[in-house]
Amino acid sequence: MFKIMETPIGNLRITEEDQYLVGIELTEEDAVDCKSEILDDAERQIREYFEGTRREFSLSYRLSGSDFQLAVLSALALIPYGKTITYTELAQAVGKPNARRAVGGALNRNPLLILLPCHRVLGADRSLTGFAAGLKNKEFLLKHEGSI
Repeated sequence: MFKIMETPIGNLRITEEDQYLVGIELTEEDAVDCKSEILDDAERQIREYFEGTRREFSLSYRLSGSDFQLAVLSALALIPYGKTITYTELAQAVGKPNARRAVGGALNRNPLLILLPCHRVLGADRSLTGFAAGLKNKEFLLKHEGSI
C-alpha cells in the first residue's frame, strides 16, 4: 500500500507493508491518496518537517539489507537535525573507518528518504556530494535545516 504526496523537493512515494514504513522515495507519479493510519501519520510528519515544526520523526519502519547496510542506516538515524557529518565520520561510527565508499553505497540504497537523513552526510571537505535524490535537493534540505 502506498500514497504519493507533494513536497518542496518533488513528489514522494510513501510505502507501507505489514504496518511498517518500508519506503519513502522521490517519484514522478502524481499524487495518490491511499487511506492508512501508517501512511497518514507519515504524510503528516513529513509535512510538519517541511513546515519547520518537526525535527524528529516518530514512525515505525522496517529495513532490509546486509548487516553493514543496516549498521550504516541505523547510524544515519542518529545524526541530529541541523547537523552534518562526513562519509569518513559515518564509516568510523559503524566501526569500518576505511569503508567510506561502502558507506556511500549503503546511503545510495537508503529506502527512507528524509526519515533516514542521508542528506546530512557530506564529503571529506564538507562539500555536497552523492545524494540519490539530487544535489539540488540535498542543498535544499540542508538549508531548510539550517546546516548550510
